[in-house]
Amino acid sequence: MSRAEKKQSPPPSPITSLPEDVVVDILARLPISDYPRVSLVSKRFRSLVSSPEIYARRRFSLGCTEHCLYVFLYNCATRVNLPSVGGESACVVDDVLFFYDWSDKELRAYDPERKCWQVVKGLDDLLAEIRRAACCWLQTVSYGGKLVLLYGKGEFSWLTKEVSLEIRKGGQIWGKVYQWCGDHALIAGNFIIRKSLDVVL
Repeated sequence: MSRAEKKQSPPPSPITSLPEDVVVDILARLPISDYPRVSLVSKRFRSLVSSPEIYARRRFSLGCTEHCLYVFLYNCATRVNLPSVGGESACVVDDVLFFYDWSDKELRAYDPERKCWQVVKGLDDLLAEIRRAACCWLQTVSYGGKLVLLYGKGEFSWLTKEVSLEIRKGGQIWGKVYQWCGDHALIAGNFIIRKSLDVVL
């Protein structure tokens, strides 16, 4: 190799000279949502972020685990199942049953201690948005101690809203909406949710 060629070649990245254990510890501290981009850096990084070592041991031992919502979708048109990240029409969060009442357009909860149904308060804006969107379906999903509403808007899109829950004086259940960064997920096809799973990774 000539001197000119040596000058043109980029210097090696400092991270490539680190021991593999150190690199794994660094990657284990990253949010899982960053893993697809990290896997594009190199074949070595792709292999590491897909390794069971990161999920089964490192992330757990470092206290870096996080909840991931996986949703199993069914394509009504082609009858093809499509795994996707992200159920039943009702779900349980902290021993309370939640479901969306289509007839009254309300989110309802059943408290087994009080043995009664009630309307979840504090979600007027969200429920108005759902009514305006003319949703073709809506699912309630338990995710990391919170309630997630997944709802379809036409044939090609579905939306997600995360709701934190609070039981106030008198046993009233109140919800507070948080926007997810992936609030509008566009999918080519007419899909419904068959099953959802909250996984800690």
